[in-house]
Amino acid sequence: MIRGILDPNTCDARTASKRKLENLGIAAFPIEGRKPDARVWGAHQSRRPRHSRGARQKGSMSVTFGPPSGSPNWRLTKLEIALLLCQGASPKTAFQAASEALDLLERLGDKQGMGRALHAIAISHVMAKDYEAATKKGLEALELIRSSGDKRAEAVLLETLVSWSITQEKPHKALVMAKEALALRLELQAPPLEEARACLLLVDALAGVKKVRRGLKAAEECLDRLKKVDDRANVYGLVVVAMAQLKRDHPELALTATDEAIDIAREMGDKRLEMNLQYTQAEVNVQLQSRSDAMEAAEDAAAIAEELQDAKAEGDAECLMFSLLVRGTLDRPSLVKALNAAKKARGLYQKAQNRTGEAKALIHKASILGVDSATSSAEEMLQVAAEAHDIFEEEECIMGQSAALQMVAEAQLAKENFDEASSAAKDRRAVWKGLGCRKEEGDAVLQLARIHLGSTDYDAAEKHGLEAQKIFQEVGDKAAESVACVHLAQACLKKMSNEAEGETKEALASFSYRTSAERAMRAVNDAITACRHLGSKQLRAGALFWRAQVLGFRGRLEEALRVVCDAEKCFESIASGSAMVQCKVLAADCLAGLKHYDEAKEVADQAIKQASGLHDRQAESQAKGCLERIEKAEKKSKEVVAPPVQAAIATEA
Repeated sequence: MIRGILDPNTCDARTASKRKLENLGIAAFPIEGRKPDARVWGAHQSRRPRHSRGARQKGSMSVTFGPPSGSPNWRLTKLEIALLLCQGASPKTAFQAASEALDLLERLGDKQGMGRALHAIAISHVMAKDYEAATKKGLEALELIRSSGDKRAEAVLLETLVSWSITQEKPHKALVMAKEALALRLELQAPPLEEARACLLLVDALAGVKKVRRGLKAAEECLDRLKKVDDRANVYGLVVVAMAQLKRDHPELALTATDEAIDIAREMGDKRLEMNLQYTQAEVNVQLQSRSDAMEAAEDAAAIAEELQDAKAEGDAECLMFSLLVRGTLDRPSLVKALNAAKKARGLYQKAQNRTGEAKALIHKASILGVDSATSSAEEMLQVAAEAHDIFEEEECIMGQSAALQMVAEAQLAKENFDEASSAAKDRRAVWKGLGCRKEEGDAVLQLARIHLGSTDYDAAEKHGLEAQKIFQEVGDKAAESVACVHLAQACLKKMSNEAEGETKEALASFSYRTSAERAMRAVNDAITACRHLGSKQLRAGALFWRAQVLGFRGRLEEALRVVCDAEKCFESIASGSAMVQCKVLAADCLAGLKHYDEAKEVADQAIKQASGLHDRQAESQAKGCLERIEKAEKKSKEVVAPPVQAAIATEA
């Protein structure tokens, strides 16, 4: 089934133009000449076919009772098994099967088969997030495929390497291969689907080297060729143009292209094509910051899926709606709707007998339960996450297992079971460390830092925050580095507050306090620097907020007030209401410290009203506590200290 350009499970309003191709679903066009529910996956896709455990066991039996290993057919069968395992088994299992197939095919001297086996080995490296090793094996496979003279297979492999290079943020390398791939498709007079896919890769590679106008020109040339073929090909071309416009940050022009594509699909009477175009439409509307229109497109996709009696597609649409709901303001009604969408998605995936989809929906449900501070919600979150982990483990889905362990750790943290939370996070870290995946390992280390912050083990929190920062610096992930710096700053700030109530002369006389203060300031400044050129308002706002916290604790109240106001503006621009409440609370405390009590009370009252409107009980409680602090401070400031003589008389009386 086609998926439009949009991956229904990841719809990001601010990063759509930077999304990796394997998350974009570039193979998301219907295959020519096949029945409507036929699926086509790009060579880079690694989705598991819907096989039960019993089906896998049956496959294993065929290995035991199949033809002799010397048979050429048997060697090809081994290759097919390896390719099947690359669609969802563990990286180690897939690598072993592909290596065995390569060994057998080398004895035959089958260059094309050897190339396919090397391709399977490369995919196993991708499954383990080792793109460098994957690219190396992919290039070896490319040489063998070229020597075999199979130009179509060469084009497919080139496209695979393009997507991997883009994932590694090596756009110049990707661009060279993308041009080769498209040239081959045109030379072979490839079907419109294949030409559109190749052109879409070229558009993305050009965007990576900041040549978005050339990308649009390539897309328009592709559309001119495809519209001469038929209506379906015209739709493919329009989708490519829409994506090129998104790369240029012109979502309004992308919307025009998708509107036209949907009209053509309706005229054709192709419901499945129209359904998948609605996913693209939703992505465009997200970038236009029109959540209501994006939701409408997702609902249209769900309605068509129901009409087609496609439970899997309907579940995908519900997951898209979940993503859209949690991306906006997290008020109580949105959370309730998101929870219902997750529950409905699970039921639909169960109906479709899609175990991985079912587990994914459980993770969505757990994430919503994690927002609720009630103990009962934490217990349910733990049960749901554990169930998801069991399914992902059964399906041998490494990414899913990691996501489930992350939720288990968060649930245990909410229950204040710190040892159990640490154990789950360490298990998650061990998974990625064993695979050599540094970024994912860094994510687990960062979670450990957060758990130690919750358990008040601030030395351990500082240690893991610093370790996470170094890992993300090593892999070049600036966004994650910024988040790690914020966690590091929080740990240092907690150590400062444990030692003193504020930055007094006595506090500054302490070496440990001065060290923590210096590290806290360095961490928040590093956080701001790391996200400076990313264009993420959320990251910048978070870094500014914690810089204001450190400044406020150190008594630099006027500077802290300016910084927290900047943070609030950033949060307001992304409609993060609860974060705005936190900013108002900090601003009110700063104003009270400056003895501007009337203004402080006004800001605290605004925070209470905003939190109440969001149905955020925790934020509302914090805002009320802030107001009480201000009122007590104001009352104390008005008390007249009696002279010593009067005080003595009052005592005697």
